[in-house]
Amino acid sequence: MLTENPRLCVTDVRIYPTDDLKNTIGFAHVVISDALIIRDLRLVRGKKGLFVSMPAFHRRDGKFRDIVSPLSQRMRDLLTNAVVDAYRREHPQTVASEDIYHPLQHFSDPVEKI
Repeated sequence: MLTENPRLCVTDVRIYPTDDLKNTIGFAHVVISDALIIRDLRLVRGKKGLFVSMPAFHRRDGKFRDIVSPLSQRMRDLLTNAVVDAYRREHPQTVASEDIYHPLQHFSDPVEKI
């Protein structure tokens, strides 16, 4: 059980734009509460707007599995907004007018996901 303040916040975002991938317009490293870094989140231009894809690895069976998964919609939205806002500040001409797509997820018991 956590004994410290459970409130998490994004304390830093580093943006790495790319133009050599089809729908991926950049990558980001996000620091959470000056205690944890999540590397290689992807900023994707999708049909419904911009969204952030979690870092993943390619399994032997050909499927992808997320390395990091937010366990609530609130946390997913926090990460998405932080990455898109940082990208807009650094590269306003690229994504200034595009909407953010917040896909709704169904979150279950975190232990089941392991």
